[in-house]
This record gives sequence, C-alpha cells and structure tokens, in this order.
Amino acid sequence: MNQYGLMTVALPSGTEILLTRDFRAPRRVVFDAFTKAGYLKQWLSGPEGWLMTTCEVSLTVGGTYRYRWLSPDAVPMSVHGRYLEVVAPARLAMTERYDDPWYPGEARIVVDLANNGPVTSLWYTITYETQIARDMALQSSLPASMSASFDRLDHLLDAPLVTDFTPQHIATIHVTVPRQEIHQVMGPGIQELMSTVDGQGIATTGPWFTHHLRMHPDTFDFEIGVPVASPVTPSGRVVPGRRPAARVARVVHHGPYEGLSNTWGSFAEWIAANGFTPADDIWEMYAVGPESSDDPRQWRTELYRPLTG
Repeated sequence: MNQYGLMTVALPSGTEILLTRDFRAPRRVVFDAFTKAGYLKQWLSGPEGWLMTTCEVSLTVGGTYRYRWLSPDAVPMSVHGRYLEVVAPARLAMTERYDDPWYPGEARIVVDLANNGPVTSLWYTITYETQIARDMALQSSLPASMSASFDRLDHLLDAPLVTDFTPQHIATIHVTVPRQEIHQVMGPGIQELMSTVDGQGIATTGPWFTHHLRMHPDTFDFEIGVPVASPVTPSGRVVPGRRPAARVARVVHHGPYEGLSNTWGSFAEWIAANGFTPADDIWEMYAVGPESSDDPRQWRTELYRPLTG
C-alpha cells in the first residue's frame, strides 16, 4: 500500500475521493480511535487551531453521530450522520451532512481497515451525490485537513490509551528462569517457536511477544509467543493457547530495550492517575526489533497492561 506516514489521494470515480494511509498500531486500536468519542476529540479536528467541542457517538447500525468544531476565530462548524455498517474492527460506513452545507447533498463515508504486517492499512472512501460536490470537496481544505488529522491520530496511537484485546489463537513456550538468565533463553526460545509454527505451515498474524505471568524480583515467569491463524499442534515446548478478550491499557516504547523499564514506570503512573486497576500480568509485543532493524532507535515495542477496574 502507501508508504507508512504518508496519506495518498485517489479518485476512483467521478463522485469518490479515496484517502489511504498506514498506521503502526493494531487494527482494533485504530478502529477504537475512529469510533470512541474520547479519542475522536483528540485527533479529528482538521487544520491547526481548530477544536472539536462536541462529539456524540451512538455506535450501532442506525445510530447517529454529531461533531461540532470551533475555528481559531470561534466560527462554529457542525456535521451529523447515521451509521450504516459497524463491523468491528474492520469496517465502518456512515452518512455525512453538514448543518451549514458547504457542498450540496449528503455524502457516504466508508472506513476500511486491514492488517498489513506491523501496520494497519486504512482506506477512507467518501462518495458524494454528484461530481460537482466531489470537486468542491477536492478544491476545499478537505485533503489537507484530513492529512493533518491523520498525523494527530498517528501520534495519539503511540500515547497511553485504553482498548480491547480480542480473542486470538497464540502459540507459546512457557519459561521460568532466574532474572540474569533471560538473555540466554530468549533467542533459542524465539527460534524454536517460529521454527515450529513455520514447520506446521501456520501463518502468524502479528509480531512475537512476551507475556509475563507473575512478577518476582529474582525470577522471570513468562511465555514467549506469537499470534497465529489457527491452533498449533503441541511439539516440544511449543503449545497452543488462546489470548482471552480483555480490556487493556496500551502505550508504545521507542528505542532500545534498556529503556523499557522507564516506559513501564511512567505507564504505571498514567494507569494509576486515570483511576484504572491493573491485573498482575503484562504483555510486550515487539513490532520492530533487531530482527528487522540494526538501528535500536527504530525499535518499537507495544506495552499492554490488562485492567480489572
């Protein structure tokens, strides 16, 4: 698809505008950002200086939404519509009509999200009633406004937020070792895990991870795992598993693994400050690491903490 971080604009027909972009976040997280008022208000505000003051969402087929913004000069703009399709986390379709129409008629917006390796690919299709309306949108600030909004969304997806784990097949190896031996077991464990999964012809569906089950000062008790398309057959230390549905807090760590403890510390402070109660286990998903980049500055680790309240 398009290069990560760049929005592309295409015109599939005389009445359509197609915006595409990749985001380095799981599809469920991106879907949440498009459908939860608390997240929409942080990124869907168009040009610099605009502020979304109202965001009402009733996320059901036939449900409605309403957004209201203020310009830097305090000029209001409002839009509303209804949801036509809600297929989490893959697809969202809705109508769009402005209270003070700046293009004639109503538009239909379709948001399609697809897993694409370490990123989620977005297709954002706007269909207008006429080519005249489409051309008015093209000549307006729409493309630049959406590009600015997507840039803000990209930054939001790295910041702490709350989302959901959906049930997922995983293949794992359970390891319990003294803390000082962690580096000795990681490499062989990953190699055994991936060799077994590949040998059984099973596709992986995301980056490898560690799931730390219990926290001890002197011992690591954890699973090395990878999400898979279907259950593996037990082989050696590799066993099938299932990541359960769960509400989780998420943040992204950039850079070498030596800095992970600092990120976990500030993340724990954010969780407590926002009134959440964390479970005992933690997850680290290694989206970009030494296997794909020799530059530790490019490494990217997603941190997840299940929440119990």
